[in-house]
Parts: sequence; C-alpha cells; structure tokens
Amino acid sequence: MTYFKPVFVSLVLAFAVVGCNQQKSPAETNRDVAKAEQKESDKVSAARSDAASTISAASQDVADAQRDARSDVSDAAADANKDVAKARGKADKVAAEQAYNVAVEKCKGLPSDQISACKERAKADRDATKAEIDAEMKAAKHAGSSSK
Repeated sequence: MTYFKPVFVSLVLAFAVVGCNQQKSPAETNRDVAKAEQKESDKVSAARSDAASTISAASQDVADAQRDARSDVSDAAADANKDVAKARGKADKVAAEQAYNVAVEKCKGLPSDQISACKERAKADRDATKAEIDAEMKAAKHAGSSSK
C-alpha cells in the first residue's frame, strides 16, 4: 500500500499535466485567432469612429468660431466707420463755422452797403455746408446700423 500511494499520486499528476498542456487543433486555433482579430478590428473601428466624430465636432467648433469672429470684426468695423464719420462730421462743422467767422471778418472790410449781403452769403454757405455734413452723417449712421 505504501508503494501504491506514490504511484497513484504520480499518475494523477501526470494526467493533470498532460491534460493542461494539450495542443489545440489547427481549426480551433484558427477560430480563436479569427475571433481575436474580429474583436480587435471592432475596437479599432470604434476608436476610428470616435476620432472621426471628435474631428467633425472640432471642425464645426472652428467654423463657428471663425463665423463669429468675422461677424464681430464686421460689427466692429461698422461701428468704427460710424464713429469716424461722426468725428469727421464734427470736425467739418467746426471748420465750416470757422470759415464763416473768417468770411464775416472779411465782410467787415467791404463798403457798408455790401456788408449785409456778404454776411448773408457767408451764412448761407455755412448753413449749406452744415446741411451737407448732416446728410453725410445721417447716411453713415444708417449704413452702420443696417449692417447689424
């Protein structure tokens, strides 16, 4: 019996080792390889799909940002043009007023019967210039507000 026990244990271990190290058949190996390849291929496809979605979303974000930036630049340019027109209009009105004052001073050097007519011409010139400036400023204001 003592001899039988070590032999029995040896046989059990031998069968266990043989059973664990059994080589798979080529068909089983091919099937397992195909499964693994398909599984990994599916993972790659999913990752590529995710990447494509991310790229598409990022491209859309860039396009939106560019559109918004163009709009902001356009609005800022319109505002700046309106401000420039307003500043030029004010400067032109001051220049018209100064031209009038100079003309009135020149009128004072004329004979007395011509002074009144000279001043009226100077005033009419000033008023016409200011009206023209006001019309230009109004047109610039409307042009700036219609772009928004």
